Amino acid sequence: MHFRPIFLLFFCLVWSLPALSQGLKFAGLEQPIDKRTSYDVFNGDAPDFSGSVHMSFDMALYPESEIGYIFRIKNSSRNKVYNLFYDGQGDGSTIFMLNDEGYNCLIRAELHKSVLKELNWVGISVLFDTRRDSVFLTVADSTWSASVPGLPDKWRPDICFGRSDYIIDVPSFAIRNLVIGDRPRYEFPMEERAGTAVHDAKGRAVGKVSNPGWMMNDFFRWKKLSSISGTKVAASVYNPERKEVYYFNRDSLYIYNVKSGDFSSSAFVERCPVDMALGTCFLDAAKNSLYAYEVWYGDARGTATVARLDLKTLRWKVLSHEELPMQMHHHGCYFDYARGRYIIFGGFGNMHYNGHFYSFNLGTSQWEPFPDTHGDIICPRYFTSMGYDRNTSTLYVYGGMGNESGEQAVGRRYLYDLYSIDMASGEVSRLWTTDLHRGNVVPVRSMYMDGAGSFYTLCYPESISKSALSLYKFSLKDGSFETLADTIPIMSDKITTNANLYYDAGMEKLYALVYESPDDVSNSLSVYSLSLLPAMSGVSVKSGSFAGEGMRLAIYIAVCLAVAAAAALAMAFRRKRRLSQNSSHEDAPESIGEVPDTAAPDPDVVTGPESVAVPDTGTESGSAAVPDAETEPGSVAAPDTETEPESAAVPDADSGHVPDPKPVPGRKPVSRPKASSRPKPVSGAADDKNLFRKNSIYLFGSFTAISREGRNITSIFSPMQQKLLCVVLFYSQSGGIAPSRLSAILWPDRSGDSVKSLRNATLNHLRKSLSYLKDVNVVYKDGYYRIDTGHMFYCDYLRLKEIIESDTISDGMINELGDIMSTGGFMETMEDVSLDAVKEKIGHSIVRFLPVVIKNLYEKKKYDDVILFSEALHKIDYFNDIALRYFVSALCCMKRTDEALLRYSTFIIEYRKAYGEEYKFRFTDLQDI
Repeated sequence: MHFRPIFLLFFCLVWSLPALSQGLKFAGLEQPIDKRTSYDVFNGDAPDFSGSVHMSFDMALYPESEIGYIFRIKNSSRNKVYNLFYDGQGDGSTIFMLNDEGYNCLIRAELHKSVLKELNWVGISVLFDTRRDSVFLTVADSTWSASVPGLPDKWRPDICFGRSDYIIDVPSFAIRNLVIGDRPRYEFPMEERAGTAVHDAKGRAVGKVSNPGWMMNDFFRWKKLSSISGTKVAASVYNPERKEVYYFNRDSLYIYNVKSGDFSSSAFVERCPVDMALGTCFLDAAKNSLYAYEVWYGDARGTATVARLDLKTLRWKVLSHEELPMQMHHHGCYFDYARGRYIIFGGFGNMHYNGHFYSFNLGTSQWEPFPDTHGDIICPRYFTSMGYDRNTSTLYVYGGMGNESGEQAVGRRYLYDLYSIDMASGEVSRLWTTDLHRGNVVPVRSMYMDGAGSFYTLCYPESISKSALSLYKFSLKDGSFETLADTIPIMSDKITTNANLYYDAGMEKLYALVYESPDDVSNSLSVYSLSLLPAMSGVSVKSGSFAGEGMRLAIYIAVCLAVAAAAALAMAFRRKRRLSQNSSHEDAPESIGEVPDTAAPDPDVVTGPESVAVPDTGTESGSAAVPDAETEPGSVAAPDTETEPESAAVPDADSGHVPDPKPVPGRKPVSRPKASSRPKPVSGAADDKNLFRKNSIYLFGSFTAISREGRNITSIFSPMQQKLLCVVLFYSQSGGIAPSRLSAILWPDRSGDSVKSLRNATLNHLRKSLSYLKDVNVVYKDGYYRIDTGHMFYCDYLRLKEIIESDTISDGMINELGDIMSTGGFMETMEDVSLDAVKEKIGHSIVRFLPVVIKNLYEKKKYDDVILFSEALHKIDYFNDIALRYFVSALCCMKRTDEALLRYSTFIIEYRKAYGEEYKFRFTDLQDI
């Protein structure tokens, strides 16, 4: 047996372990007393310390409540208590007081607000030196000391952070990297995601916390910080130097501070001279200047195209009246601080895609062609993303959609390629192209370069009205990627809708600004944040540090050993088979495995699509332990458990594994149907217009699942579970589906015991995932699988079917139907042949139904809805005459003839390619019905 490659495999697996970052957030005075956080470090069983007691940790401060006690240290043998009091109120100084509780203040540490303002985490250290009878307090690199006579040589300190006994005044703060003592030394990484036990670095449950806020979860969820809306076209940008979001129109500037939560607004001294149409802008943080610009107006109005706002005086200065050759919707952009120029690339307008770079020179106040470039050619495109790596002086351009000709009428391709531009030599190089296998998505204007060989950007399917932004991390080397965190909802109907991504190194967070407009004038801006620490960039564990990584590392090593052992068995078996002369051994299996642990993960931890926590049972497990629904009744080896709809292994979703819910941003039907048809929407969010429903599954557009508490649990449904759910749900409408037919659809290349084990393992996984919802379950009865649902459960597919089969269609139903169809086609983002038949049958039923709806809406002059449903019909049946006719006619009625002509031109080109003949109707034939 060859152990060397196995050892190397094991070593590589361990070497690449992620070093996750962490933290524990304390709820303070902003919460009722019983909801405030208390953390007993040793849970009543403190060790003995001799000579000194040293404690250090990082602390983050929050504006929700800015006064109270951080921690208390008790010396029970001498009836002494020491505490640290914090007062961050007011605009002057921040005060930390180390007290001999009930007697006097030992140290008063006073720091100006500006010292802590730029620090996301503040280093705190307290040292009780028993040999010198002194105490030392360090805050943000400043140290104070005091004499404390009578400190014991040996003591057992009970340490409690936050609420403690009768001490209930607690500020809002967080701690991480807690270290107590030198010999012995206790380290608490605080990398828990749930529960009340706090483990040390060796994985031992040492402390206990009540009402914890585990910050590990911040790495998986975008947090909506604020939103603002207006009735005029506006622009927005983030300033990492001042932690501020700027949102402005021609009359006023609105500022939101992401750290303090403060919000302010100011009217300009004079109106912005740029007639804002697209709301494009950029920031020069070093010079405290904000720039508004428009690249093209299309008439000789002589209006300013670039103007600078002094953020101190709020006065505008016109810099240019120059226009570029064409409009450039959704161009990529980058501000080159070093050279004082703003660079753009791509964009579309005037029925063309742009393939040229332009830069606005702040020194000359002129638009200039980009310095000469050579090498690979970047084809014209829009919806492209740009970023700059200062370490290599390289500009990057990623993705978008367009074509080589630059003509919009030719049609567009979605592009997933990366180009580099050497800023010194001007050489352009195509680095790679990849396939995301996610349907058609486009990136936002900017990207974040992490300086470690990767870049981050947000991508979304812009052709879907109620869409969602996903965070992608790409390798600069080869284009390999992963998606991180949950998604951000975005309404992408209008051309001015856009989003942008920023990174703040001081806050260690990504910020997303999502600008949405229902009519290209009125708008809303939503601000989201996501923690992004080394955990997401693959920090490796250094050699020799295994003992200190605790339980997580032990589990990782165990898994690695299991993988190595399995590999060893497989290699030994292959070697034995090669040496064997008996041909009967040729059909023996090459690996032996077990069905993975199917316990559903905590749905409170929402991961991205690439971080599916439940194993995808679409791969062979080979376990004989999974019950087989088709086994003969008398079989002892494989009893028929399919007669029991609820497996005993399914976890109880009410047992406390699912934390208290918070509303999840997303989509919600326009109308409000009766309670019997679907539950009421989740309430309590800042923006109640775009919310998923509790206890629901959405199958149109991208697959989405929301638990009974309102948590987004999409990630616990593996792709195979999603397919299984769709197929069984579809056939449930006609009584169910036989096991053999289900196997033939989903696993056509498998047969016999292999497919039975695989099918039943997947069903068990699906049952466990569905256990987080009410009134929905997979059952096996009379030889058929089906999914039973009750009135508490909502599914957009089931609701659509109800509407289609109704005898009469109300306006409310039309609104519901529009909401469902606007999200995309049935399982649109999953391209799999196993779903083709189901998609086709569902598509046929919609195609038969929609023309009646479209005709009715057209007669009522509801042209927006006509366009929506015609577009839905067009996606299902590309060359449908009714879809084209009503789409064109509705646009013409709305005086949008150019858009109608563009759709018609694209249609006839594709029709000619498909059928080899000209389309029989002229444009004028379709203008009026």
